[in-house]
Amino acid sequence: MDNGSVSDLGYLSNANLHSSENWSGWGVLESTCTGVYSVLYCDYNGNNINRRVLPNGAVTTIGAFADLSDMASFTFNPWNNRWYWHYEGGGSVFGGTSETLGYADAVGTNSVCNAIGLSCPKEVTVNVPTDVTFTIATNTTCVSNSAIPLNGGLPAGGTYSGIGVGTNTAGTVFYPALAGAGTYTISYTYTDAASGCIDAASKTVTVNL
Repeated sequence: MDNGSVSDLGYLSNANLHSSENWSGWGVLESTCTGVYSVLYCDYNGNNINRRVLPNGAVTTIGAFADLSDMASFTFNPWNNRWYWHYEGGGSVFGGTSETLGYADAVGTNSVCNAIGLSCPKEVTVNVPTDVTFTIATNTTCVSNSAIPLNGGLPAGGTYSGIGVGTNTAGTVFYPALAGAGTYTISYTYTDAASGCIDAASKTVTVNL
């Protein structure tokens, strides 16, 4: 069920289960590391919870009761070791009247197959990095021109990097003479203090002789 794949186990004959309103019944699916599947269900005649190897294998009783009323559905929760049920009648050994929900203690075994076993769900937080933009005064200059200020990165507080990037009294700049003739990529990188996410933007500058 976890990956959506379906395995055809073949034709399933009548399991003689107790159904809800004469049409639907369900229980618990078990599987082994060797690929053997069984279903646990409420037997229609014997007030028992049975295990049946699928599709048409051996049937064994795993729980015998004096009266399960018309219990047609139950499930097992391995995290808190309980099984939960629903029935409509009022004569069950568990008490209650029409449309009764209940639970009782249960014991289950978790088999670890290929180091993949039952685990508790974990909450994952996905942070979205701040949108980073970068503008530059010009993307073409001459090798003999003065330094180009780099102050167009937003949000403020990031860092500039690339060939020809340095600092002077005006702050961070791009030095055409330091870079030499050619086309260079200048990057602006910003780290979001709240989420820790990093994002960057870049521009190219062409230096001509």
